[in-house]
Amino acid sequence: MRQDTNYAYAVGRIRVLEKSLLKNSDYDALIDAGDESFVTLLSGLGYAAPVKADDAAETDVLRQLADLFAARFTDTVREVMKFAPEPEVLSVFLLPADCSNAKICVKSIAGHNEVSGEMPVLSRGGTLPPEMIWDAVRKGEQGRLGSGFYKALTGALEELSVSGNARKADLILDRACFVNMRELVAKGCYFTRKFMNRYLDIYADWTNILTAERIVSADGGEQLFRSAYLHGSIAKERFVDNMTSGRRAYAGTPYEGFIETIGRAPAAQLSPDAADKIDSAALEKLADIFMARFLAFNSNEPYRIDALAAYLGALKLETRNLRMITVGRRSGTDKETIRELLRLTGRI
Repeated sequence: MRQDTNYAYAVGRIRVLEKSLLKNSDYDALIDAGDESFVTLLSGLGYAAPVKADDAAETDVLRQLADLFAARFTDTVREVMKFAPEPEVLSVFLLPADCSNAKICVKSIAGHNEVSGEMPVLSRGGTLPPEMIWDAVRKGEQGRLGSGFYKALTGALEELSVSGNARKADLILDRACFVNMRELVAKGCYFTRKFMNRYLDIYADWTNILTAERIVSADGGEQLFRSAYLHGSIAKERFVDNMTSGRRAYAGTPYEGFIETIGRAPAAQLSPDAADKIDSAALEKLADIFMARFLAFNSNEPYRIDALAAYLGALKLETRNLRMITVGRRSGTDKETIRELLRLTGRI
């Protein structure tokens, strides 16, 4: 069956789902809503309402919302995979949750002699049941885990148990996650591989920027970065040169202008010291924005995976926007500042 015929139905379904993405007017209403109407508004926009005990504070309700936003994204990815011609490729959007769960499990077990105990709080937003990851770390049971991921799990556990270096253990798992992403994309057709590998190149570049920045801030050496580097569109030596010369990791890369323009906007308030530096949390936000924009730019391709990935990228950014609003409300941030934060994402 031809590629355009394969995706015609799936893209048609996506065009319907796109209509449910939040509009500027929806964000405005959420920012202006009072405490009592905020959750009601969210429910009307398709987001599940948190369970509020009679004595629960409003801040407790807002904390629950982050999990509900993540669940909405996960459930939507899985729903789209049901009618996507190449569903395994779209699971690249879920793999980071598996990696995050693995990191939590490794840190929970490393340094403890006992192998029993309760499973820590884990996300159900990945491709694997969290219990399976927990048993792999706690009991050494590979189960349905791929050999590469299982090897990374045991390697990260050994690294943290011996060296006590959590960053090195995390990097082992990050690399395994990215390798799995590449393997999944390789299963797609020519057009799918071409587009999704471009997306993964950008994903790798931003991950490398964040990794290099964190290593430098922790006084780490270039060798640690060399072992952590993910193959993207920017050569390893570019990042290493920046690290050793005292420049920002993104200096001289295609992302520098985007980061300098948006990340340093005075009204952005992406970090307490936004006028002087851009911290890791700010860079994570900018990474999400950049990748969503890349996907959105290709959303008009009517008969390929591009439109499906663009919708999921837009929904992922929507969940970040909602977290911005809820965190802002919880911390007492004024409404205009929240609006300025959302303008950076292309909303409001």
